[in-house]
Amino acid sequence: MLVQGEILSKSSDEHALRGIEALRDTSVCVSLYDTEGRSLMRNPAALRTYPGNRHRFGDRFIYDQDRTRVLDALNGGKAYHAELAVVTAAGERWHSLDARLVKDPITGQTATLVNEHDITDLHHTQEALVRAREAAEAANRAKSEFLATISHELRTPLNGIIGMAELLLRIQPDEPQHSYTSSLLKSGRLLSALIEDVLDFAKIEAGKIDLERIPIALEPLLRQSIGAFKHQALQKTYRRGFALTIPCHQLFWPIPSAYAKF
Repeated sequence: MLVQGEILSKSSDEHALRGIEALRDTSVCVSLYDTEGRSLMRNPAALRTYPGNRHRFGDRFIYDQDRTRVLDALNGGKAYHAELAVVTAAGERWHSLDARLVKDPITGQTATLVNEHDITDLHHTQEALVRAREAAEAANRAKSEFLATISHELRTPLNGIIGMAELLLRIQPDEPQHSYTSSLLKSGRLLSALIEDVLDFAKIEAGKIDLERIPIALEPLLRQSIGAFKHQALQKTYRRGFALTIPCHQLFWPIPSAYAKF
């Protein structure tokens, strides 16, 4: 029994020694305060952060509301954890702080154990990310407002073009003129539809648009898209044709446009 007791005692001493060394070398500030807030123990990291013999628990807080919240929680027997602005030997810093009630192993009285570490760099990074996100959201709103404004401005002269094309068709032009005017009218209406699509972007970004499935006649859509560039193609003696492979005119337009251009 004596040998076993000596072994247990030696093991406990080694464990305590390792604990002391870890407490000494850690970068975490570990402090113990009595019920009046007086310092009972500070490890080297805490002494470097809060030097001086008269240091008290409440001295670290910059804002009174932070001090009040922590003390209210402790007085209610609750642990408290938060990220707070504190005054240190290095100036104002941000700390992740954990405070809880424990029993002082020397006096047996209630004491406050505080563990805290510096998160200033992380806090500044988070603030920068928030500012960047707010700037991006503001730029996105400005873009949407610009698109909405310019789209409305474009519709005014475009409506005039569409109206004039409709009037020209009413005076019964000959076949070539009728074909040209019809292409002009169709192109104007397609452009008007594209402008409406641009206006929908603001609704999409605001989450105020609903998608729906509707049937579509592909052949008229293809003929309309290709017909818009018929006259450019004829000037270069190209023959026109199409295949039913793409389901929307926004995608069709670049194909005949490039075809007629080159």
